[in-house]
Amino acid sequence: MFRVKICGMRTEDDVILCSAAGADALGFIFASSPARLDVTVAAHIARQAPAAVERVGVFAEQDRALICDAIERVELDVLQFCGGESAEFRGSFGLPTIVVVGVGRQGARSALPAPASLAMARACAILIDSHHGAVLGGTGMRIDT
Repeated sequence: MFRVKICGMRTEDDVILCSAAGADALGFIFASSPARLDVTVAAHIARQAPAAVERVGVFAEQDRALICDAIERVELDVLQFCGGESAEFRGSFGLPTIVVVGVGRQGARSALPAPASLAMARACAILIDSHHGAVLGGTGMRIDT
């Protein structure tokens, strides 16, 4: 089954447009990125999402306090971790997670996690994302299939 998640919500209009276009989930980025949001701003714009559209918090090496604050104030449904967080850390928030598998140039990719690791992380999906240099994802670069 394929689901559509559109990342990089920055404004109320982004949320409204993507929801109306049929997105199953919207990504609110808290990781270091040009699309990074403050929790207060994310909480405000996320209110525009219909109840049926999942709110995904995207993190990379953030501390527990920030993640907990975002879960509560943005009312996140799913967490996506793009950094080197352990499966135990990812699963410790009580929410489903999206596990990112990075694919670089010439098809080099990080290893698929073992089933036990996916269970510990509370994985509900695997996202294949392009990595380019030090950028962990969201590059807009195609990957070789």
